[in-house]
Amino acid sequence: MRNMYTLFTGAMVLFLACCITGNSATAQEENIQEEKKTALTHLIRVNYKTGIHGSKTVIAPGTTVVWFNESESLIEVQFTSKQVTLVCSSPVNFVLDIDGTFVSNKIPMGALASICFIEKGTFDYTVRNVSRNVSGKEKDTIFKGRVSVQ
Repeated sequence: MRNMYTLFTGAMVLFLACCITGNSATAQEENIQEEKKTALTHLIRVNYKTGIHGSKTVIAPGTTVVWFNESESLIEVQFTSKQVTLVCSSPVNFVLDIDGTFVSNKIPMGALASICFIEKGTFDYTVRNVSRNVSGKEKDTIFKGRVSVQ
């Protein structure tokens, strides 16, 4: 009889543990879905022939802007007017320079750089595309864009 009681108690504990864990997982899934609803991302494509697709972008604070390199060479994103000094999450392929502003690393073909804007304002930027001509000399192409955070 005692073995039956121990078995029954163990089964109940296991059942309750599964129920509690299941409810917790459901709550976590709902929180993740809520975050996905509020997370905003805007894609800017950079092509060496046609330039910037989405060159004039209007976003809300908290939006992550992603620059995707569709060119056949390295690109760099540099802010030319108001500088980005505050971001809401870890930027990808952007670093803080000695002035405390964000600048991009060299972004290889097929890669991306992203930064989440918090501050309102107009951020003009250039994308420098460094390619080599037939003779092997570097040829810079500069594309201009703007991110307006409202």
